[in-house]
Amino acid sequence: HEQTKANLHSHKFPAPMTKKENEVSGYGNATAGDDGDVWIFEIVDDYAAWRRPTTIKALTTRFLIRHQKTQCLLRYTGEVLPDWGFKQNEVVCQRRNPDSRDTRNMWNVENHWNDKLQVAKSGQFGRRFWKDFGDLNVAMWNSNNALTPDPDKEPDGLTSHPWQWPFASIGLRICGWEDTHVKFFLLGHPILWIGSTISLGVFVLFFIVYVVRWQRKCEDWRNLEEWNNFVFAGKIGFMGWFLHYIPFYIMGRVTYLHHYFPALYFALINFAFMIDHIGNKFQPWVFRSFLWGFGGILFLVYMYFADFAFGIQGPAKAYSGRMWNKEWRIYDH
Repeated sequence: HEQTKANLHSHKFPAPMTKKENEVSGYGNATAGDDGDVWIFEIVDDYAAWRRPTTIKALTTRFLIRHQKTQCLLRYTGEVLPDWGFKQNEVVCQRRNPDSRDTRNMWNVENHWNDKLQVAKSGQFGRRFWKDFGDLNVAMWNSNNALTPDPDKEPDGLTSHPWQWPFASIGLRICGWEDTHVKFFLLGHPILWIGSTISLGVFVLFFIVYVVRWQRKCEDWRNLEEWNNFVFAGKIGFMGWFLHYIPFYIMGRVTYLHHYFPALYFALINFAFMIDHIGNKFQPWVFRSFLWGFGGILFLVYMYFADFAFGIQGPAKAYSGRMWNKEWRIYDH
């Protein structure tokens, strides 16, 4: 173990979370230990080799780690240890029907140092793009699901739910909230935030209307290129928002307001596009007047809430008028 220098050890004692498997722990050091510290490496395959290799290479070679004394396999379970284990993932030694084909029993070398060898070039590893792409997304999915909500932090109002994000139903205190402190409140521009969400529904409505009218032989477009541009903008704005937002509903991890920012970026793109698309249906002077007026309103609202970003001086209760939504915990009632 890099930090403690202890040997990787296992024995016939139940693991902390997965009781049916053997515990894995740190024991002894480089000069002291026992037969519970002895492991056997069994090569499975190598991404960069067509045949089963006989040597282990960094990154590309996958192998099993078998405990010599008990013949169990080192395994990642996906369970999360309690606070005493610093919320780390559980590793056990699988003793009941160890499966050599299960990827949770497979390991690889991520880092290796040897002063007598030259540093290998990235091209020598022969990694496969789509294989790496899939592995990284699976790893990120498992890591995110391991970040479970912490009940101890719920009363502080730090966490939030995905359904609260699109309409700016919640803000986030990001520092201490005493009257003597400079305070910062994470809250987006209300008009842009809510307007971008409404624009997503407007885009879907327009898309359906256009398709129905097209089937009825109505001519809403001067040429096919205009329609293609409308669909392309929808792919970027609406689909970008959808792909960055909806997955949070099927993930088990703890969520915070800032997780909506990538989706918000695409929603704002859609908002700007829909304003331009609808505005071009009016006379140019009407559209320009609207843009100047709407831009002025956006600026005034920005200035009205600017202290949330640049710092609230004094008691937060003085900003009670800015609490447009009762769920915004700007001050405690």
